[in-house]
Amino acid sequence: MWKWKDLFKKKKDEDDDYYVSETEEQPTKSEERRAEKNAEKRFRMYGDKMIRLHMVFSGMVQGVGFRWVARQAAEEIGVTGWVRNEDDGTVTMEAQGTREMINRMIDRIRDARWVQIDNIDSRPIPVDEHEYYFKVKDYW
Repeated sequence: MWKWKDLFKKKKDEDDDYYVSETEEQPTKSEERRAEKNAEKRFRMYGDKMIRLHMVFSGMVQGVGFRWVARQAAEEIGVTGWVRNEDDGTVTMEAQGTREMINRMIDRIRDARWVQIDNIDSRPIPVDEHEYYFKVKDYW
């Protein structure tokens, strides 16, 4: 059983300059292997069609389940990347997949009951061939 204070424990993530909660769900070894195989299969199938977008969402996007809906949609559709709340009330996301996959994920987020997206600023960034998951990042 988790305790309220566990939500506030933080650890430094070696990859980036943000903090990740220790209570964040970590994949098992078998889940990691399965994710790597699935990612390799996606690159063989879609290779040159794969894109990666850096997006900033504004509107009613915090406190409404945006990040969790994004994660669920990404896992079901096969998009990799991350999503994070920002201090200014926006949500930042990097999503990688085909344009169709990313559009389907955004449509699923828009359909969430409480989410209201007013604007999306996006720009293409380089594809990360060694990314296997979609994760929710904390902004602390």
